[in-house]
Amino acid sequence: MNDYTGYDIQDLASTPAMIEKLIDNRVRQINTCFIAEVTEINEKFVSVINTNKYMFQGKPIDYPIINNVLVCFPHVNNCKISLPLEVGDIGLCVVAQGDISNFKQSGGRSIPNSARKFDITDSIFIPFSLFNTKDIQENFMIEYKDDTKIIISDDGINITHKDSKIEISEDSVNIESKNSTLKNSQTEPIEISNSMGSLLNVCEHLISMMDLLSNGLTGASSNPAAYNAGKQAFIQQIKGIVK
Repeated sequence: MNDYTGYDIQDLASTPAMIEKLIDNRVRQINTCFIAEVTEINEKFVSVINTNKYMFQGKPIDYPIINNVLVCFPHVNNCKISLPLEVGDIGLCVVAQGDISNFKQSGGRSIPNSARKFDITDSIFIPFSLFNTKDIQENFMIEYKDDTKIIISDDGINITHKDSKIEISEDSVNIESKNSTLKNSQTEPIEISNSMGSLLNVCEHLISMMDLLSNGLTGASSNPAAYNAGKQAFIQQIKGIVK
């Protein structure tokens, strides 16, 4: 019994049986797709190895490592998604029908370098979560490591990074963070401590200062000192809240 092909030499005693086995052997050599592990990363290419092994003389043997394998990421026009691959990542290798060595260099239409078909050299690696896939989620989710997550649902968008959180719904935006900075190209950054909680404090202080301003304005003409004192007190209050 041949461990690699699974054939017994006695099965090939007749011509029809031999032809059938030869055809079967040729079909076995046609590669379609296989699960692979990343062994090396080199710019836009990776080296991978088939996660399956084959038996030879009763021993499991690794398949050869495949080098210079293209990586498939979603990319259309000006929109693309890139994933930070690492050695040991698992994915699916799809084998091209023909020689794609020229395509690897040009990225466009080209004449094949050879007549080879369904050869593992012409594999394309697609990163996938297979064995470690989590339960199927109801909503669209993007997760990075264990502390960053983006969830998009019918109710809105939730962005979480460690202790900071942003919730966007149809009519509101909520921000939870120890410190936040709001800025644009026209103004200096405004740092707000305790995030949205401090913004509420600003509103509360504005309301509480109305009486002081009212008293100052009422007596502005007859008592300028009281007016100026009230104005300065108001300014200092705001400076103390918004940094």
